[in-house]
Amino acid sequence: MFLLCLTDGCLQALGISDGRIKDFQLIALSAYDNDFKRFGPHRARLNMTSWPPGYRADPSQAATSWMRVEIQRIVVVTAIATQGYGDEEEWLTSYMLLYSQGSEYTFFRDADGKSQVRASTVSIYS
Repeated sequence: MFLLCLTDGCLQALGISDGRIKDFQLIALSAYDNDFKRFGPHRARLNMTSWPPGYRADPSQAATSWMRVEIQRIVVVTAIATQGYGDEEEWLTSYMLLYSQGSEYTFFRDADGKSQVRASTVSIYS
């Protein structure tokens, strides 16, 4: 799950958690049991209280899964938050960020030009 922020001290979230980013703006390659209605990317919102408790990709496609957020305007992303899948022992261990202003996607890179890979240490017990 993602929380994207604008600049100014990351005080203004883009709206994934509160629904300002609409369901149709959340797109994913796969969903558990191919059930996009129940487990699809529209469930990728922090602190969901209804079941299922989040987006769930197809485990057989875990190595190649992706999720896209169609922000529809140019923004500066200053933070991203991820969260495990409810009370299950499932969470991201790492992810890569890409961006696009058209049809081609580019990896975020560090100062040395290496693709950014983010470690995610989400625990369902914290």
